Amino acid sequence: MSHELFSISDRLREVAGLLRQAQDARYHLAPKDVVCLVDFTQQMANEAKRLENRLSCEIWNGRAAREENARLRAMLPDNVTVLPLRREAEVRS
Repeated sequence: MSHELFSISDRLREVAGLLRQAQDARYHLAPKDVVCLVDFTQQMANEAKRLENRLSCEIWNGRAAREENARLRAMLPDNVTVLPLRREAEVRS
């Protein structure tokens, strides 16, 4: 996931640089340029939303696992240690 995050920020910085160059050159955007810019920002918004959803899922799953672990610990005697079990899906990701 981190590679995807850096990809988005790099692409946005690149576009910002191009827009800054266009501004310095007093370039005005043609309608087709605006269409391309809108398409690009929509793609980046979609990608950012996808990553937000993945991150939210990771946070909620982690919280649920910690709560379940705490619940199990509370049910066991003090001399028993609970070791986390990694699920198959967690190992692959």
